Amino acid sequence: MKEHIEDKLRGWASIIIIFGWIGAVLLFILAFLVLGEREEESFPLFLIIIVVAASIFMLYYFVARLTSAFADITQNTRETTLELRQLNINIQKAFLGNIQATERTIAEETRLERERTEQRRKEAERVEAEKKREAARRKEAYWQEHSKEKDMLLAKREEAEKALRTAGKLPAKEKSQLEELIQKIDTELNRER
Repeated sequence: MKEHIEDKLRGWASIIIIFGWIGAVLLFILAFLVLGEREEESFPLFLIIIVVAASIFMLYYFVARLTSAFADITQNTRETTLELRQLNINIQKAFLGNIQATERTIAEETRLERERTEQRRKEAERVEAEKKREAARRKEAYWQEHSKEKDMLLAKREEAEKALRTAGKLPAKEKSQLEELIQKIDTELNRER
């Protein structure tokens, strides 16, 4: 019912202007009838009726124009509201697109950062493993050159372990000295070269 109120207002404006015309025409006819009966006496009355008829016509015309203007305002408001709704939808779509693009960008940057971190970790592990292999290689090369010293250290270690196992109750001081000797030999054998 209220969906197209501007069409109804324009219809009412047409009805008002028609009533204004009809009222003005009837008053003009009345004015000429009055003038026709008594020309000299009724001339001021004739002028008054003409002025009243013109005033009524102008009043009806003015009300009709106001009603028509209100119909135009209503229609423009409706169109503006529809355009604003569409603009709001478009803006929401644009912002949603921007938000989604931003989220995709953030997700991509996060993924790339994780990949870089993983690559750095793998590189660090590779470097560490390489260092360990190099240290093992150097240690092996050192002990190949000094095999007599290695054999001597291993023999001393074996003797110390044997003494710890076979000697039932050694004094605590001697026991700790033997354990310390075994630990020093192990440290020497495993020391980085």
